[in-house]
Amino acid sequence: ERVPDLDVPMPFKGSFVDHLLHLSNYKRIYDEFSSVYPKESIFVVNGDELIKHPAKEIKKLEKFLGLRDFYRKEHFFFHADNGGQFPCFTVPEMRCMGSDKGLSHPSLRKETVQYLMEILQPMM
Repeated sequence: ERVPDLDVPMPFKGSFVDHLLHLSNYKRIYDEFSSVYPKESIFVVNGDELIKHPAKEIKKLEKFLGLRDFYRKEHFFFHADNGGQFPCFTVPEMRCMGSDKGLSHPSLRKETVQYLMEILQPMM
């Protein structure tokens, strides 16, 4: 049985930045999984949508997994304790993500943004 090989050779050959980019290359990861499993058996969660509309995104996952309809909009709420940026959950108990979730991104120089776009674009 073949399984995806997502390991990074240790020690990683290349710079620290190369290592980070390797780990951030979701296209590479998806390609590796889809070479082993049929594409229709892979569900990719849209992280941005999960944060903004958790019930809607989880509904898609429930359907994909063939689970009974359970989660509703009422199971999620936004609270000031975590900056109101990430959903809190009401089941199985009321719980919010910690304040360390969703740290602010630093301001980047235009040149840095351009550099990252050039590197990351081929991975998309």
